Amino acid sequence: MVALMLAAGATACRPSSPARTGTEAVAAPRQTGDNDSLTTLITDYGNMTENDAVAAAWVEKGFSLAQCRHIQVHPVINYSRSDAAAAHHRLQTALEQLCAHRAGGERGSINAGLLAAIIAAKPKTEFLKRFSPSFDDIPSLTVEIIIVDETTKKTLCKLCHSAKNEDFSKALDAVIDGINRFAERNL
Repeated sequence: MVALMLAAGATACRPSSPARTGTEAVAAPRQTGDNDSLTTLITDYGNMTENDAVAAAWVEKGFSLAQCRHIQVHPVINYSRSDAAAAHHRLQTALEQLCAHRAGGERGSINAGLLAAIIAAKPKTEFLKRFSPSFDDIPSLTVEIIIVDETTKKTLCKLCHSAKNEDFSKALDAVIDGINRFAERNL
């Protein structure tokens, strides 16, 4: 079977995608996995590194939110297959509060835009799957954020964060807390 697949040109590697220029606000489909395919906000994770506050992040050298005259928080997009309306609303409010407190106002020079997406949301465990010892079905949430210069469309910051907890609202709290800690320490 494997020999037939290799003969047909199949590989186990993820195909490389061409480099993109400008903002990364366009959703990029991920490689299909065992469970489903995910749509993401970030197209290139190559320069992102692990961080103690969030799962992975990258910040343009010298950038801080205090340099922003205004930060337009665009509506959070839900790319997950779940109806995460409550999480969507709480995340939108938290991002608006974060940006309102950190923007530099008149002393800032950048008009920034913040794009956020819920990539995966699993608000509750499925009844039958919770009895399988090998199946990971803990409620979880994954969020991606990109901050861009609205004038030049240059990416200034990218981050990805996720959390799991038996209580989905606590997973959401953990994601928001991680984003806030990252902003305090790195932006």
